Amino acid sequence: MKPRINDNEVFSKKSINDNVNDNERFRKEQRVESIAAKLVDKLKSPESWEFYCKVARSLPEDQIWRNYEDAVARSKSSVGGLFNYLCRRSMYKANRG
Repeated sequence: MKPRINDNEVFSKKSINDNVNDNERFRKEQRVESIAAKLVDKLKSPESWEFYCKVARSLPEDQIWRNYEDAVARSKSSVGGLFNYLCRRSMYKANRG
């Protein structure tokens, strides 16, 4: 059976829900990038950008900043290293349920 001309139009159009989902994804990604940028700036670690994005996607923002505050308070030499450890531990606990 030969497809009708209008079939392509029906399947190529997005619904309103698709646009809402796209906007929501865009806002979440903006939030992720904003948090990651702040972490890169505070920890002076641009090579950790991807890890900080993963942290921002995986943990609630208040947990991220608690981990940062703990790392600053407890570490004398490597704030970034302790922060990364605390975030990995938090992500592991969050995934275990």
